[in-house]
Amino acid sequence: EQMAAACAALGRDAEAALEYEVAAAVKPQQDRAYLSPDAAAPAEDSDEERAARGQLWLEAAKLRHRIGDPSRRDILLQRVLQEAAGTPAAEAARDLEQEWRR
Repeated sequence: EQMAAACAALGRDAEAALEYEVAAAVKPQQDRAYLSPDAAAPAEDSDEERAARGQLWLEAAKLRHRIGDPSRRDILLQRVLQEAAGTPAAEAARDLEQEWRR
């Protein structure tokens, strides 16, 4: 996720989008944030994890839109809507989907 933000800050939007997608693919048990013995990784299907992955996919979709990749953008939006349903990311995805189809 940090790499994605760095790429975006440098204007490398395609690379940033890919980094967000990769970050969303990392399972909580493999996430560096939970490697310390004191940190308990959330369940893969927990609301917290679904919301986090949804937000990452949403950021990737925004970047895909910016670089003119509507096919991948739409795939990511659908993924947010299906796999992160009921989260703020899903609500934002619905709003963006409507906005971008105008």
